Formats: sequence, structure tokens, C-alpha cells
Amino acid sequence: MEDDEAEEILVWHPDRLARNSVDSGKIIFLVDSGKIQSLKFPTFWFEPTPQSKFMLNIAFGQSKYFVNNLSENTKEDCAKSCAGANGLATLRLAI
Repeated sequence: MEDDEAEEILVWHPDRLARNSVDSGKIIFLVDSGKIQSLKFPTFWFEPTPQSKFMLNIAFGQSKYFVNNLSENTKEDCAKSCAGANGLATLRLAI
């Protein structure tokens, strides 16, 4: 996109494009600068309007929340499983 090789992205959902604030900011910047002319999703409507960019940013935020929440839940579950099985030595190894 940055090298002007393409102007359009086709993807299932916005959460497939960005799962952190750096990636989402880069996508929004490329849309703002005109390097991305079009984003197409079968399940999400997008045009380069202020309202649509705002909704895209919300979708990116939801995806970041999901990733962060999944990470925390995985750490907690692993800690509980390891502590219950073999104590702290296993817990240190798992994390």
C-alpha cells in the first residue's frame, strides 16, 4: 500500500487488518492520505467518510480489546492449571 502497488483491500472483517493500535493507526493514516482508496468487507460497510473512518476505528478498538482480553484470560487459566498441577515451578515454566 505504501509503495503504491495497490489502492484497495478486500478482507473478511476489519479485525483481520489490525489487532493493535499501531496497525490500526497506519490503516487510518493510509486512508486519510489517499493511498488506500477502498476497503471492502462482506460484513462491514466502509467509504472514506468521517463517519465510516470513525466506525472502522471502533472495529479496530474492539479487535484490540478482544486480543488483550484473550491474552489475560489465557495467562490466568494457565496459572490456575499450573498451580493446581505441580505448584510454582510449573507456573514459572508455563509463563
